[in-house]
Amino acid sequence: MKVQILSRKLIAPSSPNPPNLQNLKISCFDQLAPPTYVPRIFYYPVSGEDHGGNNADRSKKVEKSLAETLTLFYPLGGRYIEENLSIECNDEGAEYLEAQVSDSLSQLLGREEFKTEMRWRLVPQVFRPENNPPLTIQFNRFECGGVATGSCAAHRIADAYTVGTFINTRAAACRMGIGKVHRCPGFPSGSLFPPKNIPATTSVDDLISAGAIKKHGEKKREMPT
Repeated sequence: MKVQILSRKLIAPSSPNPPNLQNLKISCFDQLAPPTYVPRIFYYPVSGEDHGGNNADRSKKVEKSLAETLTLFYPLGGRYIEENLSIECNDEGAEYLEAQVSDSLSQLLGREEFKTEMRWRLVPQVFRPENNPPLTIQFNRFECGGVATGSCAAHRIADAYTVGTFINTRAAACRMGIGKVHRCPGFPSGSLFPPKNIPATTSVDDLISAGAIKKHGEKKREMPT
């Protein structure tokens, strides 16, 4: 399977982020998360007599819905600043790639090797969030007309719930328009659980033991100095 990258661009939010939301601290939990990206792939096999003739239009719709959804999920359009433990929500945008795959999606899904290392060619290759977009999406077109979208989100910036909500919101915006999306996410974890001046090897259990955070039902103690 050969995957050829056709284009690469940054998709900025469709509306600028207001000044009061330009800087967002990560939480102490996110501070301890590994500086990696979490990949996801969604497959869309060709159906009926549609042989991918509208894939160019589909890509444009994905781009448009991505720009619109980034206005709600504005940290994913910013940049992570390691030394400040914060996200500069500066509207630089998410990265968007278009790729051509020299094979049939239905045939690839039936191959045993595709279930392991081969499928990761459909996902953007990003390794650390510093100075890189927190979110990257790759729109893969197959010869049969099928499509696969691969995405990578920085684990330190977006947990599984946030990414899942983003995917559902973007899909709804793509189908119905952003005006039909009524859920407006919040990002309060950095203020509720602010980052700590702690060694990089510290674990969540270490924070609980030190009293920096509390288990459910326990009162928070002051961080010892």
